[in-house]
Amino acid sequence: MLILRSNLLTLYYNINYYKLCKNNLLVKYFLNIVSLVKLAIDTGQLRFDPSTYKPMLHDIPLKISDIDRNALEEALRLKQYGFSKIYALSLLTWGPPGKRIQEAQNLLREALALGADEAILIADEHTIDSDSIFVAKALAEMIRRINDVKIVLAGEATVDKFSSQIPARVACELGFSYVGFVRRIEYKDNKVIVERDLEDHVEIVELDLPAVISVTREINTPRLPTLMQIRAAMK
Repeated sequence: MLILRSNLLTLYYNINYYKLCKNNLLVKYFLNIVSLVKLAIDTGQLRFDPSTYKPMLHDIPLKISDIDRNALEEALRLKQYGFSKIYALSLLTWGPPGKRIQEAQNLLREALALGADEAILIADEHTIDSDSIFVAKALAEMIRRINDVKIVLAGEATVDKFSSQIPARVACELGFSYVGFVRRIEYKDNKVIVERDLEDHVEIVELDLPAVISVTREINTPRLPTLMQIRAAMK
């Protein structure tokens, strides 16, 4: 496992990012996919301070947001169409950073175990409690640094905030096509044909690439990593 730390990403502040790769080989890739991975607080383990009745957010474990697992699974499925490399990209918003960074890296190793080729974590004191505008700008800046990104996938919402803003904002920052609430994706001739659920009807949309696509839970059933895959990702 190669872990790099750098201050190359500059947006409002110098932000640290951590890159986790499966090996130390430098390989040139084309037609890449980025899967956005929100490291959300595990709302199933929410606890409250008995004296103030406020949630003890700093003590709640993080987890990969549920629908972002669907997005990563879809990225792995789309790789069969000739896409070369899958990046799992995350920005840490829950603090304190000193405690959370190692926890976040361990969670992103799970993304590597599932099949992502590389995981990138953007994290320092400036990313904690950042708003959706900052998050989208930082994610978009990192995506620009990845060569030949054709598809950015994300869950339609996260389990902790449910704002549903980040995918559309990232698309706007990058100038990519955008479609949301997608439950089926087909790739053909540098285009994607998606099926999206609009409650009272289903819409079929054809998009030129590059594109940002947010997906629903219905798109697939995420796989679980095997013990051997987890051990390999920890190296």
